[in-house]
Amino acid sequence: MSWGSERRAFIIVLIGLVITAFVAWVAIATFFKAPTCFDRTQNQDEEGVDCGGSCTYLCTALLASPVPDVAFVRPLTLSNGRTDVIAYLVNKNPNALLKDAHYVIELFNAKQTLVATKEGTVTLPASSEVPLFVPNFSSGESDVAYAFVTFATTSLEWIRSAPLAPSISVANTSITGSSTPKIVATLKNTTASSLRNTKVVATLFDASGKAIAASQTVVSFLAGFGEAQAVFTWNEPFESEPVRIDIRPIQTVP
Repeated sequence: MSWGSERRAFIIVLIGLVITAFVAWVAIATFFKAPTCFDRTQNQDEEGVDCGGSCTYLCTALLASPVPDVAFVRPLTLSNGRTDVIAYLVNKNPNALLKDAHYVIELFNAKQTLVATKEGTVTLPASSEVPLFVPNFSSGESDVAYAFVTFATTSLEWIRSAPLAPSISVANTSITGSSTPKIVATLKNTTASSLRNTKVVATLFDASGKAIAASQTVVSFLAGFGEAQAVFTWNEPFESEPVRIDIRPIQTVP
């Protein structure tokens, strides 16, 4: 083979290799997708479909408590027929945070007839018990007897997280008035960072441990290592004598 023929053959082979490489690159770019935590396939180091391993979300099936517990839920019907609901929700998982879980609250009368529902979302830090106060149900009835909290399991997205360190302490709680009770408590910010729009829930219990009243307020600003007052008021007397006041700030989850 002459030198010219060899040169042409070399060029043809080189062009063929370039074309083959280009076609392969186009095929890979078109048909191959790198594994992700959102591709609806169990791959990479995942312990389930798009969960566990290096993914943000944990696999529900592998959690010790895949659904939050409801420590208690109580309807609080006022004289004007309005009903508030107070519930304590428990996340038993020590390393999993539940963010924006969808819940449904249902109210039933003494005949077990559904009279009102409300929906919302709640976030539960790891190893926490969080109060959920939902006011202003318009049931149109004064004999609300039962309340239930349920979660849509498809909305439960568990994120790997350690328990939150408490950022607010409560002190100097006092209660005044009988016909229109008022509670005042001092909140102390235990961190150097300012806190804004902190929700605070007050729940009152009688001697039997039953919740008899609840209310929620918002403290607009708490300076770093500073203090502020949380004030709760009611327009009518409590149904029985309160023996314990439980005031819980709702910590903001980053």
